[in-house]
Formats: sequence, structure tokens, C-alpha cells
Amino acid sequence: MKLWQPHCANGVFPCTGANRVALNPATGETRPSPWIGAVIAGSGDINNGTVFGKEIPDTFPNAGIKTAPRLGFGWDLFGNGKTAVRGGFGTSYNRLGDGQYGGFTGVTSQTVNLQWTTIDDRFNIPSLESPLNGTMVQEETRPITVHSWSVGVQHELPGRMLADVAYVGNSVRNAFAVNAGQSYTNQLNDPDPRLVANPTPDMIDRTTGNVLPTNFIRPSYPGRGAVTQRVFLDEMYRNYNAIQLEVRRRLANGFAWAANYTGSVTKVYTAYDWYRTAEDNERRNSHKNGSRPHNAKITYNVMIPGASQFLGNNVIAKGVLDGWQLSGITTLLGGPGRTSRARELRLRSSASQAPRVLTR
Repeated sequence: MKLWQPHCANGVFPCTGANRVALNPATGETRPSPWIGAVIAGSGDINNGTVFGKEIPDTFPNAGIKTAPRLGFGWDLFGNGKTAVRGGFGTSYNRLGDGQYGGFTGVTSQTVNLQWTTIDDRFNIPSLESPLNGTMVQEETRPITVHSWSVGVQHELPGRMLADVAYVGNSVRNAFAVNAGQSYTNQLNDPDPRLVANPTPDMIDRTTGNVLPTNFIRPSYPGRGAVTQRVFLDEMYRNYNAIQLEVRRRLANGFAWAANYTGSVTKVYTAYDWYRTAEDNERRNSHKNGSRPHNAKITYNVMIPGASQFLGNNVIAKGVLDGWQLSGITTLLGGPGRTSRARELRLRSSASQAPRVLTR
């Protein structure tokens, strides 16, 4: 497929205004400058290489059978039922996101422009068609893979209390959309920006002295616009590591409470520049956005003594005044550059739910 070339009608380069026209190199025909870079009608199939509708066999190749191992253990450390060590590891998979299948918009989208005409005369004016963009199917499929692991120690303390210390982590690979390790795009038909910044003589538009429009210097697929291929690379990931601490007092004498803390780090690598080295990409594109380094929570539950005992244990008084408990949750969250606190106080009865009071 051929494109209308920039040309100077008076043969003097560079040129501007009406002297700058679009040239059909095969016939010598010229048209006004808006046709520069448009497809020359009859020079080829503008839809060449495009797959329509049910012609496409399978959007993605079969990923095959995958193993999802699980391994866990528990150990009564001293044999007295007071201290336990637990741990585990597992691998799981998720389906490809809807965006993978819906990401092919633009493959068959075609816009036709008409210049200097009216609605009545639109069929008598040659149309201006620009090269189509496209999306290429990758040659492999890697399902979203999550590796998870944990190890922790629990120990019973006096006063019906339990202490728990654990390390947990997970790593996401080949994830799509919001997760790192995601499928990302490789612009197969874009010129190297380093070459555009230092163009060779054949990349210069003689009519302006500037670099030719991108469609004239695309390295592959002549007559096509930008071609995007969705691919999977091992460098992309999302890692989560956390230490969890908790002390809990089980319900006794109408009172229970728990205090826990999670210190975590989430590291994400979700972007890639094809023209940089792997080391440079890692340095530029890995980040800890969304990481919640500090998360502390205190919960408490107090069983309120029934007031009906002071009213002769009247049936109506029992239904209204007994069975109430006071519950509360206090949360302290620490993030990059900001800290928020939320506190919830709630009264409820075994017979009915009372209004909630939420303060921040």
C-alpha cells in the first residue's frame, strides 16, 4: 500500500502554503496538502492482514495443563498444646482479564475524511483514508500466576490470651491490568525514538526540512499505522511481604479484645520502555505505590450486664434491656506521606440492631 508523498508544486524545496501538495509518485497526480500521508486508493488493500469476526481461530493459544501445588504443615513445638508453628506454600492461577479479549478495538475501525465538500456532493469527492492501526495476538498465553507463602508461631498466654507472629508474602506473575507482571504492549511498527531524534537524510521531509510524519518512517508493515502486540515478559511482577503481630484475649467475664499490627511492603513493576536496558527499566518503572507499610487495629467487645435484674426480671424488660454488647474497632493506617485514622463504635442487641455511630 502506498501513501501520498509531500511535494513542492513549484519544484523549489522547502515550500509552504499552496505550493506544498500531496504527490502520487506512480502517476504524478497532486492533491492538496491534507492528503499527505493518506492511503493512495487502488495501491493495495487497506485491510491487509486484518482478521474479521469468526475468521479468528482462538484469540489466545491454549495455555495447557498447569499444576497448582499446595503444601502446609503444623507442629506442636513442645508437645503441650501451648505453642504451634504453622506454615504453607501454594500456587494458584486466574483467568485472563476481560481487557485482554476486549483490547482489540481499533483493528477494524476505519475513519474516512472528506475535504472541501458538501453533503450533497460528498460522493463526487475523493476520500482521504489514513493507515489503520492494529493489535497483534501474542504467540503464547501465560495465565495469571500467584505464589503465596506464610510461616507463623502461636503461643497461649495466661489470662485466656493468645499471641501470634507470622510472616506472609505473595508474588504475582503474568498478571493483567492493575497487577504488575501484567501483559503490556510492544509497539512493533513505531520507529526508534533515538533514530527520530537523530534522523538519517531519507527520514527528512524535503518540503519542511523536518522529520517525516511517523507513517512514512515506520519500520514494518508498510501502509499500516501503529501495530500493538500484547505480550508477557518475566520482568513484570507484583511482590508483597509482611510481618503480622497479634495479641488476642478470648471472651471471658463478658470482655474480649484483640490488637494486631501488619507491617508490609508492596513492590510493583508495571511499565516497560522497549528502548531502554533491563536495568534502566527496573530503576524507572518499579515502585511501591499502593503499599500500606503500617496497619494497626484494636477491637474490643464488652457484654453489658442485663438491666432487667433490677426490674424483677420482667419479660418486657429482658427483651428491651438485656443482651446488649458494646463493640468497637480502632484502625491506624500509615501510608506514603499520610496517615489516616478511623474509629467505629457500635451498640447492638441480640433482639435488634441499634443505630451505628461512625467517627473519623
